[in-house]
Amino acid sequence: MINKTKKGILQIKEQLADANGRKEQNLAALKNALVLSQKEIWAEILNLGKNRDIKHLITFLRTVGGSSNWIASSYLGLLTSPIPLSKYKVPKKTSENETRILSSVCNNKSDTTFSDKEIFKAIYCDRNRAIQYKTHKSKLKVKKTEDVTIILISGVFNELFTTAAFEKGAKHLLDRYEIEYLTPKTSGIKGHRHNCKLLKDQLEKYIEENPRKKLWLIGYSKGGTDALYFIRKHQDFSRKYILGLSTIASPILGTDHFNKRIIKLLKNTGLSKEFFHLDSTRREGWFKRNYHELPEELFYTSIAFVSDWHEGHYSMMIARTLLSIDGPNDGMVCVENAHFPEYFKAINLGEVKGHHLSGARGSSYKQEALIEALIIFLNYKDKMNSK
Repeated sequence: MINKTKKGILQIKEQLADANGRKEQNLAALKNALVLSQKEIWAEILNLGKNRDIKHLITFLRTVGGSSNWIASSYLGLLTSPIPLSKYKVPKKTSENETRILSSVCNNKSDTTFSDKEIFKAIYCDRNRAIQYKTHKSKLKVKKTEDVTIILISGVFNELFTTAAFEKGAKHLLDRYEIEYLTPKTSGIKGHRHNCKLLKDQLEKYIEENPRKKLWLIGYSKGGTDALYFIRKHQDFSRKYILGLSTIASPILGTDHFNKRIIKLLKNTGLSKEFFHLDSTRREGWFKRNYHELPEELFYTSIAFVSDWHEGHYSMMIARTLLSIDGPNDGMVCVENAHFPEYFKAINLGEVKGHHLSGARGSSYKQEALIEALIIFLNYKDKMNSK
């Protein structure tokens, strides 16, 4: 009886410590959102005062809208700190297989018993536990990569957002581990050719200024297909300076949304014709014709997001209502199309819980956990060796 009482008291103490840890994290996140949003909005007010035109007005409204959403979601996170209500919650207890995998990763020992998906999942869950539970003591270490720069490539309609997809997570890595990142400008409404040219100009300039750097591309949504087009088009540059490409929720084999009649009606709105080449028929055809031109020296990994219709951003709920997708998906891309086909040498890392806008700054999704898990996994597989 005494032992049960002691165990119960210990559990309560752990729960209180975890809740306090979440409160500290969420309070820091809210303060950060308030400070940065104030700076961004004030800067846009000054710009609007100097340039009183529709372009700067739209930019101002976008900044106000994005900042408001970020502050609101951060405040909601603080209010719910006592209880782990997050839809991205992972079990606190580490399973037997996860313990074995994590031990192998920590000791840098190969274990062929488990697949790449299982290894990545164990790492990803551990990084999430370290964030969600203050009492969880992770033994995994994020290796500092001084000579590697993360390149964040955003996707469709990225102009609607103040920051690049997953920049909140990349900023965390910069602050904590001094891992540098770059957010090249691309168009969310134009095609691969246009964005390929933009990427070429910006990445060549970056390498010219930082000749010792190697690049790790992270392509989110359409950004992943833009990156594939760039790598194929500029193979010599890619072999010399790019370590690999990691896609997140990218329509590698297209999205069935672009096969829908309602989407086809948008062709008369002035959007680039290439923008509509994301339909599954065209994307599958492109990949089959061109995959052999993607340099084998690079690594390629893919992660798919999956969520129920009620778990996503409100815009994802609307999209799912108007444009249904068969099979598991994130509201925009089905799991099957977010992975590389079996005939291509790549590492498909499976699915994680998340909707298609999880890369946005205002999302409650733990972006830092995903990028940290990717870094740890790639180092374990010796894919981040720049020499």
